[in-house]
Amino acid sequence: YYRGTNQVNKSFILLLFSCLGLLAFGASHLSSPLCDGALMETISCRNCIVSIAFAVIGILVVCFHFTLVVIEKTTLRPRRNSVDASLYGFCLAWFTLHAGIVTYPGAAGSNPNIFVSSWICFGLSMYLCIHHIDQCIYPNQLMEANAMKSGLLQYRTCRSKMDDEFSVGTTNQYSDDEEDD
Repeated sequence: YYRGTNQVNKSFILLLFSCLGLLAFGASHLSSPLCDGALMETISCRNCIVSIAFAVIGILVVCFHFTLVVIEKTTLRPRRNSVDASLYGFCLAWFTLHAGIVTYPGAAGSNPNIFVSSWICFGLSMYLCIHHIDQCIYPNQLMEANAMKSGLLQYRTCRSKMDDEFSVGTTNQYSDDEEDD
């Protein structure tokens, strides 16, 4: 059962790095003189705290995904689509909420690194959801594409399939001489 794990795992690794960036940018801004004392109540500093919290939960979600991958590989039991759908849906809702909180018009210019990291996390979670929906709608195409990439499956045209079905149990009615005419 092909689950597109390579693309999904790459996306989760990118999401991990985006969350780590979000965590680092938020922590560095929070520890800067811009957030000392009374300045801690500014929108910029509050957005850093929110970003750190969202990044930590995002990192935990990525760890949960890879825990599921390890369990799936060791038990050789594929996980259900509902687990994947729940995980991807949570990522999308989580990072949509985060992007909405941190990048609204009044706070957009406060820290450009947090702004960009927020939208990267949102984009990756959107990709995961779209990829999962695509897998659910067209599962056979993904299996065939994966098999074709690995050389296990060769596509044949309808004409060659018909020729194969016709020639089973019969001799070839065309000789080499007739094809030259």
